[in-house]
Amino acid sequence: MINARILIVEDNVRFLHTLKEYLKGLMADIVSVVDGITALEFIKTYKPDIVLLDLNIPKLNGIELLEKLEHCKNLSTNIIIISGERNFINKIPLESYKIIKRIFCKPVDFNNIYDNIVHILSKQKNEDELIKMKEVLEEFEFNKTSKGYSFLIECLSEIVNNPKLLRNIEKHIYTNVAKRHNFDNINQIKWCISKAIKSMVRYTDKKTLNKYFSNSRDISPKYFMITIYEMINKED
Repeated sequence: MINARILIVEDNVRFLHTLKEYLKGLMADIVSVVDGITALEFIKTYKPDIVLLDLNIPKLNGIELLEKLEHCKNLSTNIIIISGERNFINKIPLESYKIIKRIFCKPVDFNNIYDNIVHILSKQKNEDELIKMKEVLEEFEFNKTSKGYSFLIECLSEIVNNPKLLRNIEKHIYTNVAKRHNFDNINQIKWCISKAIKSMVRYTDKKTLNKYFSNSRDISPKYFMITIYEMINKED
């Protein structure tokens, strides 16, 4: 959670202080502002992962802020509404619900807010890793129409969602994929992936293979998956 950026838009000093105390455990970069105009500028430049938004705020209220955010291109911010004004909540435009993940009415359960933030950030991290994974795979010459490549993508997705599965690929990852395709055992999954990787090795430039694999002549499915996972989690 360390790299997460969170913006709190709240003009109630006491509530803001309590909320910040609850969010300390996230180890996130947390910024707070007290009005809608400042919030809009921060969202445009700071590009937070999550905005915790009160609706009854000065200068530009939360409803007006949401309407302006609708016109911001390439906005990937997740909004969590925290408001004690039900009349404001009822005025939220339908279009804004695309970026609103949760709505909390004050008084709130701060632990519930914390858990929702963790869930959103974890989901976002997984989505980012899946994008990186597909970008990394572009470096290798796979037959993308093959079953083996399709199964490999599924296996890597399983790993991204739960890295602990790497400890036993056959028991967990292959089994999960086999069940999804109604196979009686994992052998067909293993065979297809192995075939896809062997074909990739044959057609991929040797310099590319040697760049990532110490032994490019013997790239097992497990060796390949572990290497790809390390690549997508490598520090920029």
